[in-house]
Amino acid sequence: MPEVTRLKHGGSKKHGRNKEKCKRYRAANTRERNKLRRVLRSNGLVAARAYAEKHGLKPPASAYLGG
Repeated sequence: MPEVTRLKHGGSKKHGRNKEKCKRYRAANTRERNKLRRVLRSNGLVAARAYAEKHGLKPPASAYLGG
């Protein structure tokens, strides 16, 4: 049986990444605000409030949580 050669996989190639856009995305907490909506939908208001507090989200991001 022939020996199988393994190729390297994985890693994070960042070819073509827009550095400025990436910085704006992180600075605006876009991922956290989007996740907050999913947490609210799946785990309820109490969990969403806890997530918002833990990640330092401020209104209007947490305004729709009712508090």
